[in-house]
Amino acid sequence: MTPRNVRLVYLKEMRDTLRDRRTLFISVVLPIFLYPLLMIGLSQFMAAGAGRIWDQPQRVALVGVTGEVAGRMAARLTASEDKLEVVVSEDPAADLKAERIHAWLELDPDFESTLAEGAQGAVRLHFDSSKDHSQAADKKVRAVLEAWGEQVLRDRGLSEADIQPVKVERDDAATTSQRGAKTAGPMLALLLVIMAATGAFYPAVDIMAGEKERGTMETLLVCPATRTEIVLGKYLTVLTMTVVTALLNFGSMALTFAHMVHLMPKVGGGSPMALDISLTVGVIIVLTLLPLAGLFSAVSLALSTFARSYKEGQHYLTPLFLAVMPLAMVAMIPGTRLDTFALVPVAGVVLLVRDLLLETATVSQVLTVLGVTGGLAGLAIWMTVKMFNREDVLFRDPGGTDFSLLMRARGKGEVPRAGQAMGMFILFMTLVYFVPPMLMKLDGGPAIMFFVQFFGFILGLPLLFVLLYKLNLRKSLSLAMPAPGAWPAAIAGAWAVLAIVMVMSSFMEIDEESLQPLQKTMEQLVAVVGLPLLIVIPPICEEVFFRGFLLSAFRRKRSAIGAVVVVSALFAVSHLVPAKFLTTGLIGVWLAYLVVATGSLYPAILAHLVSNATLFLGSEDLQPNTWALLPAILVLGGVVYFLEKLRRNGPPGKEPEPAEG
Repeated sequence: MTPRNVRLVYLKEMRDTLRDRRTLFISVVLPIFLYPLLMIGLSQFMAAGAGRIWDQPQRVALVGVTGEVAGRMAARLTASEDKLEVVVSEDPAADLKAERIHAWLELDPDFESTLAEGAQGAVRLHFDSSKDHSQAADKKVRAVLEAWGEQVLRDRGLSEADIQPVKVERDDAATTSQRGAKTAGPMLALLLVIMAATGAFYPAVDIMAGEKERGTMETLLVCPATRTEIVLGKYLTVLTMTVVTALLNFGSMALTFAHMVHLMPKVGGGSPMALDISLTVGVIIVLTLLPLAGLFSAVSLALSTFARSYKEGQHYLTPLFLAVMPLAMVAMIPGTRLDTFALVPVAGVVLLVRDLLLETATVSQVLTVLGVTGGLAGLAIWMTVKMFNREDVLFRDPGGTDFSLLMRARGKGEVPRAGQAMGMFILFMTLVYFVPPMLMKLDGGPAIMFFVQFFGFILGLPLLFVLLYKLNLRKSLSLAMPAPGAWPAAIAGAWAVLAIVMVMSSFMEIDEESLQPLQKTMEQLVAVVGLPLLIVIPPICEEVFFRGFLLSAFRRKRSAIGAVVVVSALFAVSHLVPAKFLTTGLIGVWLAYLVVATGSLYPAILAHLVSNATLFLGSEDLQPNTWALLPAILVLGGVVYFLEKLRRNGPPGKEPEPAEG
């Protein structure tokens, strides 16, 4: 690879990008001015509107009292500095709904005599919280009644200490900057991710899919630069635009939020707040942004490389956002900790930015998040280079979309295609997300949910697809018998991987409260299904779907490593436990490697079963042991060496690599 060629491609792409003034204005310039104008202007309008409503008189009706009692109550309400009007209403409920009145008080006829006897008088205040004027009337009337209640207590001869026997003096240890960061930090972190994602996507689509559409990709490919150099030059262009866009927008939003949090105590009350970002915190946020921008740039470039046209590339933005937004919104959830999500992509960055603004992040957390995000960015750019070197990806047939492969077979083949497998996974996730909660409401819900999910969805979907499309069942699910040595290797490797994962989990400090719903569901399943079935059924069904159906599909036109990574990531996502994405993904890598190394699904089923049995039967005795980490790594290395030796010698169960067509 020649740096000069990379630089030339980079400069060429930057010139082309900067020439598009409209895109540059919309993605960079407009947000810098638009967000402050919108947010500050909107907040000013909202404050002015709330002030106007408060200054206007609200109409209140009295029900249940007449004569002098009603007159004295009306006098109390109208004597308040807050503007209230007492009116007569024949049907207060209907008048409140029609906004002819804004609230009405319902009192007992003997209300005053009850108070005079030293008892408690009851008042019912009716209002409509969906109406602004009614909300204002509620606050004003309650203020009058509370002040009157305190006066009644004083008239009864009670002192201030009798009225309020416990006086609480609140001392907030948070600084004004920390209070501001607590209020605005999660939203700022979320916006940083959104700006990085959008800032990467549109330039990537233009310089890759757009170049295909303009017909200039072929000209670029015949230049002296290698394809790797071309990808890196384009990648640096997208990365530059992403960093610039995200930083400018983040700075604009930070200034806007700083102004807003300064005004919030004045408008809504509360302690003073400020949003002060120190130089050190600002530098660390910029360093955090670099690998995040690198990750989004690489993923966007990969998607745009796969797209046939600029229009198709834009369609991929929605799935990208659907994947990113749940991870980016974890900072908005109360109680989420960086320790739990430090190894989770995107979520770790969002929580790190939040904690940096709160001044609670540690050096180890910063390094962990940077390392994970940077590693994923490197993996994504490596996959982009691999895709760019394939003619069938760069110059695909312009007709149809890959999602149509789920509905119709295109060409002959013995194993499913990657597009079909991805469509099947999306269908599976949709069913698993929506159907089980409905089944849990039925009598015997846990048992019904268990059998429908595993036999109907996880096992049934791939088997039905193979039968409908008349694929080769043995090759589609890797059902060849392995070499005899694969069985003990699978068991030893399962225990070694389990020991490594347990040690990793102990360092991640997973919040146990977030796992309580899952643990409760597992306890219900043990009670109604039985422990033996719970140990045996999930490994068989999950292995058929993930390491059988999906892995064979992704290996059809991809390298074994790429297929293992993709299937393991899907396996982790399918469990819907973000805190365990990394450990679940590592287990998935091991199980997928077993299938690749032995050419058979059966060792993976055995390893999965052994892991489940060990966790269920020895859950009380199993404890993470750091001293076991090195022996476990050595055992795993020995198992891999043994399997690779079997693989080179061509074990009986070794499947040949699927054909390209």
